[in-house]
Amino acid sequence: MRLIYLLLFCCCLAGRAFTQSIYNVRETLLVPGGVPASGGTVYARLPLTTGGQVVSEVLFSAAAEGSATEGYRWSIRQLTEGDSLRFSYRVKVNPVPAWDADSLLSGPDPDIAWLPVTDAIDAGPYILPPLVRADVEKTELRTLTPADTTVEAIDRIIRRMGRRVKNVRSTDNFDFAQPLLQDLYQRQTTPQRKHLLLSLALQYLDVPHRVVAGKVLSYGEVRENELWVEIPVGDRWRRVYYGDGIDRSDWGTPDEPDQFLACAYDWRALTLEVVSPPGNPPIPTTLTGRYTNLIVDFWVAKDQALGRKRYAQAVSYLDSVLTYLPRSVVAISELGLVYTEAGRAEEGLKYLQQAIQLAATPADQSTAQLQLGKYYSIQRQAEESLQAVARAYIYSPLDLSVIYTDPRFQYLAQQRNLEFRLNAAVEALR
Repeated sequence: MRLIYLLLFCCCLAGRAFTQSIYNVRETLLVPGGVPASGGTVYARLPLTTGGQVVSEVLFSAAAEGSATEGYRWSIRQLTEGDSLRFSYRVKVNPVPAWDADSLLSGPDPDIAWLPVTDAIDAGPYILPPLVRADVEKTELRTLTPADTTVEAIDRIIRRMGRRVKNVRSTDNFDFAQPLLQDLYQRQTTPQRKHLLLSLALQYLDVPHRVVAGKVLSYGEVRENELWVEIPVGDRWRRVYYGDGIDRSDWGTPDEPDQFLACAYDWRALTLEVVSPPGNPPIPTTLTGRYTNLIVDFWVAKDQALGRKRYAQAVSYLDSVLTYLPRSVVAISELGLVYTEAGRAEEGLKYLQQAIQLAATPADQSTAQLQLGKYYSIQRQAEESLQAVARAYIYSPLDLSVIYTDPRFQYLAQQRNLEFRLNAAVEALR
């Protein structure tokens, strides 16, 4: 019933590209029957609590040895009793922005330099792939000079590495034991090793950076054992990620941008590894990982409560949203509509007015006015509702089909000559 508005809310969250997001992550490692019950071990890392990233509410289905900083481990014997290892956690992410030379070069010339240390984990050490300068000088990287340390020059190196060294189509026959620099000669590598090659180039120039091992939340799934490079520019880190080698161009646009969860600042670290007993073949485990946006979870639960006319419960879910997004125009105005639907229109109008006052961008102002239009429609004030929708359109053009799909616009949608009157109202405001 409220699918259109849920999509609008998700778009508002996606637009908050560099603001904090909260996710519930659930992963399950299935262990088939008949595998050796002794000697095998599962190793796993969870995201670090560092900088803008905080992990909480960690739950394991089996008791683990180890720690958050060193990683956790379980024996296969423990897991064969329950056929699986399940773990879940909540992670609060303040995303590291992607490297974007256009935005970096459009403002004042930023320096590439180490950022001030803010906590013990960020202090390092940052473990980088070993550099042998004599070997590097036998490759095309020898053409790099100390002058190649500006943002513009580093961007050229990043693009050159991405363009000239191709990812192999399949890693089945790739020789992972070959020296890393051999990949440069052969002009082909794996997605993970491409980040290590970039690190060698940056080390050769003494450019500050770190290689991050972690998880990627993408298209609703959790990808393990990922690597990316982060370079400190200006006042924050910038992420360089060449992808995982899978073409997702036909998957459509994801509901939210990919989220990168740092688990270690060590290129050798694996976020999940299953080690079979010595002399035994690999254990054919199956991993499934899913995540949901906590705020969207609350929003969906709010919609379900409204569908059952449980207004107090809906208010409680919106209060939970506002705990994390206290200045959200969408959430505050929605709270006003819930009070209005519950028969407390005067109190609801106060929240809508608060949302209008907080709206600072054209998109927020449009959202606030659209919500106000719903308020007047619920109150069966058609002209006031129409004028609010017209103002919303002036601030930011919107899909007016919402008038016919949102039940709170039902009274307005029943008005005669609505499209003609709405067009006239928009023209009068121009």
